[in-house]
Amino acid sequence: MISPVTERRLVQAVARFGSDPFGVQALSGVLAYGTDRAFAGAWTVNRTALLGRMDGIFALSGTLDSAAGAELASFLPLLGCDALLAPAQTRIPGWEPKRRGVVLTQTSNFAECGPPEQADARALQTVLTQCASPWIRIENPDAFYVDLSHRLRHRQIRSRLRYVSGEPAACALTIGETPAAALLGVACRPEYRGCGLASRMLRELCADLR
Repeated sequence: MISPVTERRLVQAVARFGSDPFGVQALSGVLAYGTDRAFAGAWTVNRTALLGRMDGIFALSGTLDSAAGAELASFLPLLGCDALLAPAQTRIPGWEPKRRGVVLTQTSNFAECGPPEQADARALQTVLTQCASPWIRIENPDAFYVDLSHRLRHRQIRSRLRYVSGEPAACALTIGETPAAALLGVACRPEYRGCGLASRMLRELCADLR
């Protein structure tokens, strides 16, 4: 059975799926905007998995048996979903992996770094746009900026930014956060790579999250 996650059930969903990277992604939209938006939503699938949507990005956390996989295969097209971020072991009839990647998790402690410095949404967008790749895609810059600005303003995510010669050169940010985990993104313009900028920002961001 596929059921929408309501405001009343959101706390339970976060407690169950909020420490998994795919769960953080699946929950990020409803944590930032609530459960009653057309562009953001979350659904439990047989209580063993969580499906989340934020605009055109869909993510699945948890496990599916064959019956749940078949039900999800019928449900996803109704949402307009043609691509899904999911664990490698996920099996959905009629769906084949387009690309596989490695999910890294960090559980170590980091030494404290300087005071938090939130980055400007426009500067973050500049760096991310200039670092376009199969892993960083901004298909609608205007919508992306509005979403990024909203999340920063409401403290749903946090970020770090480094300038070189007055130009934004590299950034690190939390794509989504729950009380148990965060999904991190990092980008550095090609001409400034190899200088340790990304590593430093990730250390600062992890220290802040801790």
